[in-house]
Amino acid sequence: MKQFVIEILLNVFQPIPYFEYDFQIFNSQLLVRCSFGHILAILTAIRIYLTFKLLNHYNLWTNQRAKRIGNLLGFEPDSYFAIRVMLKTNPFFILSFISGLFIILIGTLIRDFEYYTIDEPNAFLYYSNAYWLNIITMATSI
Repeated sequence: MKQFVIEILLNVFQPIPYFEYDFQIFNSQLLVRCSFGHILAILTAIRIYLTFKLLNHYNLWTNQRAKRIGNLLGFEPDSYFAIRVMLKTNPFFILSFISGLFIILIGTLIRDFEYYTIDEPNAFLYYSNAYWLNIITMATSI
């Protein structure tokens, strides 16, 4: 029951259509324009966890046969088990998919958070700049 309530709270954030409440705040002596609907749209990125729930239903390693074999061997094949097996069997594809997913997700969030300064010219006018920043940051981090 506790997990069900947490999942409902994570999915409650929805951008409200045709509701645009703009407000301005000062952040580090810069005037920043924010929108309530925009903030709610950014919070929908929390739903990335739903991809792990899909692994429980649409995967060779978590189907009914795998669950029967897992019960015989004394463990339950879940999404964590499926990720570990897929990393063993096809690591290049899985790591490429995860890297691409995070480049798109984090690049979009960077662009959305950094675009709305009013006083200064902004380098995040295009999404491609944010994606490139994210690729460079991921490639040069220690």
